[in-house]
Amino acid sequence: MKRKKINYQLLLRRVCLIVLDIVLIIISSLMALLTRFEFDIEQIPEEFLDVLVSYGILMIFVTLSLQQSVGICRVRRDF
Repeated sequence: MKRKKINYQLLLRRVCLIVLDIVLIIISSLMALLTRFEFDIEQIPEEFLDVLVSYGILMIFVTLSLQQSVGICRVRRDF
């Protein structure tokens, strides 16, 4: 049985895109809070920041599952 050769450049590119996507989602959530409270981080109530931290992990899992279902991480097969 033939083993498939791993394209490390493609793998690195996909991993970088996934990490970038997760980081941008977390930054956009923080920017939404900052916009809501007129870009003053001291005006943001502690409850909002706690929710942002607690749901940060959930956002990571949702992002990974969506990317898996859409096909960013799937191997492309030519028929």
